[in-house]
This record gives sequence, structure tokens and C-alpha cells, in this order.
Amino acid sequence: MIIKKYDDTHRQEFLKMLIIYFNDDMKCNWSSEFIEDKILRLFEEKWSKEILYIDLLEENNSIIGFAIYQIDTPQSDWCKKEGWGFIREVYIQKDYRKQNYGYELVKNIEWCLKSKKVKDIYLNADDAIAFWNKCGYINTNEVNVDGMYILIKKVH
Repeated sequence: MIIKKYDDTHRQEFLKMLIIYFNDDMKCNWSSEFIEDKILRLFEEKWSKEILYIDLLEENNSIIGFAIYQIDTPQSDWCKKEGWGFIREVYIQKDYRKQNYGYELVKNIEWCLKSKKVKDIYLNADDAIAFWNKCGYINTNEVNVDGMYILIKKVH
């Protein structure tokens, strides 16, 4: 298992995973063109300005997962807790789930954010609460506007 930073050479593999993630896992039913033109371009724009970070998980020379995260600032498009780390998306291909890949990807996110002096991280979750609890996140029992629970963790 290798965790690497996103770059343009991984664009097509990342796009394929985004399509599966949003349509199969998130049930968005969006066209591939919409995901590429709107979602991927937004992520790449924020990534190029170092407003958000994209990590890719590789196993056997194939990308099998990704994580998108940021430090909330007024420049980010999602700033609920300024100065906090925010885990936006974590995805592992179905065949690789429940094998600790997601856990390792989250630990890498925490390490990266901690190295940038972040002390607290939050995320939104609906049906993966048990996974996030395993990673040490605590459910605040607050619900965001989308009906998802807000979970937090201190990393200092």
C-alpha cells in the first residue's frame, strides 16, 4: 500500500473513482461529464491553490482509493470551523473495504494536518459512524443541514 499526493498524471484514474463514488456510493446519479466539468474541476482548482489536499491510495500499481481534505479558511468553499481540519471525502473501492485501507488513509490525513499545525479535525458522516469511531472520531450528535452527523477528533 502506497499513499501518494494527487497530480495531473492521475487525473483519469481519479475521475473514474469520483464517478463511482458519487453515483454508486452517494447515489447522486450525475453524468460523467458533470462530475468531470463541475466536481473534478472544482477540486483541481482548490488543489492547485493548496486550499484542499487530495491523496491517492495505491495497491499493486492501481489506485484503489482517495481522500480529500482541507484546513478551513475563508478561502475554502466550505469553512465551518476556521483553522480546523476538515475531511471532505474518503473513498475505498468496494473490493478493498474492511481491510484497514480506509483506516490507514485517515491516519495519513491526520498526520498531514497535524504537520500543518492543525489540532482539531471534523467531518460529516451518515452511515459510516462505526468506521469513524474506530478511527477515534467522536459523534457530537450535532446534525448539519444535509442531515449528516458531525464528528470531531483532537490530534495534538
